[in-house]
Amino acid sequence: MPVLPDPAHVAGDLSVLGLSAVQQAVFTSVLGEHRATVDHVAGHLRLDSAEVRSILDGLQEAGLVTRAANEADIYLVLDPRETLNAAANQITDAVAALRVRIPGYGARYDEIRNLAEVSPGPRDGSFIVVDTAETAGWYARLQQRAQQEFLVFDRPPYVSSPVEPLEGASIRRGVQVRAIYVAESFERPGAWEEVLRLADLGELSRTTPSLPVKMAIADRSSLLMSLTVRGPQVEVLLTRAPNVVTMMVELFERYWERATVLSASEAAPVRNTRTTPRETRPDFPVLNSRDQPLVALIGSGATDESIAQHLGISTRSVRRRTQALMRILGAETRFQFGMLCTRAGWL
Repeated sequence: MPVLPDPAHVAGDLSVLGLSAVQQAVFTSVLGEHRATVDHVAGHLRLDSAEVRSILDGLQEAGLVTRAANEADIYLVLDPRETLNAAANQITDAVAALRVRIPGYGARYDEIRNLAEVSPGPRDGSFIVVDTAETAGWYARLQQRAQQEFLVFDRPPYVSSPVEPLEGASIRRGVQVRAIYVAESFERPGAWEEVLRLADLGELSRTTPSLPVKMAIADRSSLLMSLTVRGPQVEVLLTRAPNVVTMMVELFERYWERATVLSASEAAPVRNTRTTPRETRPDFPVLNSRDQPLVALIGSGATDESIAQHLGISTRSVRRRTQALMRILGAETRFQFGMLCTRAGWL
């Protein structure tokens, strides 16, 4: 009797073909048998026989399995080297056809959204964007276009959701994302949880008390930067002008060097920068990972109530842990605590 894989481990292998986890489990079950009956597969996967038969019929239509001659309940897997290669070739052809259509879809996108509101600048390819939807769209485009690095100054006001599925996709394809946040960045519902999720994926994040602008830089070649940071009106510069982009990269690096580490993934090496990790003074203790977010949020200027909300603890716990850290450093006031945190390499 073969050992069947857990469907959770199978899911994803053939999902590109549109197969669900259950369909993949059924396919793998039949693959592990010379001749598989409907009842045998249903028993092993603890599924209803009628459901298994329906799935197998679908796999047969897809050309992945076949029925044994004159035996309606027995299925066999066809040679996957042939069937899966043929399916992969179809996907490749479909992707190629989609890429041919992308410019047309893009032109239609621009036409519908009336890019007359985006005023072209001089020969450097600069634009002023004055529409919130267009601003969110350009931010997403920069994330999609980034191949190596994506730098972010994150601060209010916002024009899109705090959840950034595109950023996660960028990280998974190898783009290094570095983001600097302010305390107000975490005031939106779900923002703190999203930052933690992105940190788990590999985003390098830091906090600072204030940022002069909102901006995103893709591969040190494309810049999206706010020209106004207050009120409902949106005015954003989109540019590839080398001098402007280089200047803002330099600004980012200066803030990055002074900002407080927020994510545990910060231990990973940073590419394309001239900064070096902070060194903890030998005469001070090393800050543990549990208290690192607390100190980072204190350094960003967040209130005890805001810190408690973000960390999912009570305000009393925030104050108790802060007092404990103050005693470790020998600080008598919050101001003195901030200074000693800097000396200790905690900030």
